[in-house]
Amino acid sequence: MMNQDAAAARNNLLRVRKKKKNGKSGGSGSGILGDGELRVNIERWISVITATHAVGFCVGQRGRRRRSLASTGTTTATRRFESDDDGGGGDDEEDVEWACTSLSRLRDAMLQEFGTAFVETILMEKAKLASYLMQCAFLLTTSSSSSSSSSSYAKDGSDNDENDDQEMAAMVNLSPGLAEVAHLLETVTSVCEGISDTLKSEQQQHQHQTIATANDHVNNDDHRDFSSHLMQYAPTQLQNTILHRIANKFLEIVLDDGMIPSVSRYGANVFRNDVIILLCGFIDEDGLLRADRSRVRGTIDRLVDIVNLLAMDGVGFRSLKGAMGDLGRGDEDNGYDHLDGGDSNGSGSIDVKAFENDAMIYEQGRSMLQAKGFFHIELREAIGVMNRRVSDAAIY
Repeated sequence: MMNQDAAAARNNLLRVRKKKKNGKSGGSGSGILGDGELRVNIERWISVITATHAVGFCVGQRGRRRRSLASTGTTTATRRFESDDDGGGGDDEEDVEWACTSLSRLRDAMLQEFGTAFVETILMEKAKLASYLMQCAFLLTTSSSSSSSSSSYAKDGSDNDENDDQEMAAMVNLSPGLAEVAHLLETVTSVCEGISDTLKSEQQQHQHQTIATANDHVNNDDHRDFSSHLMQYAPTQLQNTILHRIANKFLEIVLDDGMIPSVSRYGANVFRNDVIILLCGFIDEDGLLRADRSRVRGTIDRLVDIVNLLAMDGVGFRSLKGAMGDLGRGDEDNGYDHLDGGDSNGSGSIDVKAFENDAMIYEQGRSMLQAKGFFHIELREAIGVMNRRVSDAAIY
């Protein structure tokens, strides 16, 4: 549902960054970090995490080989030869396992440290993502552009920086306060994807060169493929860490019915556009999440379903909510027990208990959502979202 929006936003963002780069020496719009400084820092993080991951894997490989020999019933003489080849006896197997576990924990801790430094410090504090998130309570209830707060949280830098951010935001249809955040995210993804693409290109070139070689080089190819996989771990996981943290921050906002009890269609559309554009750096040219995002795919799909449901067009939204209310109401004559004060046009609120108390109604409700393209949001969450969306008639 976000393919075309994400692809178009990504292309516009790249054009704006190229224009700004050609017009200025130095770094990002607000001077938080220069592009060169940020790239060097990311490359260093990737280098350290890759080394830790590779060493941990090699240590673990030794332990796995020992266990494999034991489980396959290898002869004592062969096991002694393998043990001598490793430089030790079987008594250090626990030490090997401990070392492998420690290195894996160190690697994961470094990934989390990077996520904290980049998201919590650079994006939230310095790029003022926290300011935007605080404004969302007002943004999501805004009923028209005349009362929008989209310009209020962009005026923290110098005039030139502010003008650059507003120019960039206008070109990509992004709230001005998020221009610096989008720039930093795109820089990170371009560095990580650049390293991954280089490794993939080298791997393909090596494969082409070895096609015409003798069969005794096949094992070398396998080793090269495996080494490439190890080298791509850090660029991929750095992006996953950032993506997971940002997605959860948006989910916390959009699901907080205490802070945001009602949502307008206009505000929801602005918020949806902001989310999609910020995610576009993690999306390929086809508008799909880049490869190896299985750890965060569920979170992203859920977030996208929620923002799309909140920003659904008026006719479609009233139709879905009205049908859901009719389903929960069942055959009761009064017609308002489960859609309080509502009607078939989708006003009022749906009582989620009607669905939780009947498995068949629950499944029918899920089928309704899936028919509209919402496959990754729980029915209870979807009903909560629909109950908070103010009808178009109430807004306009």
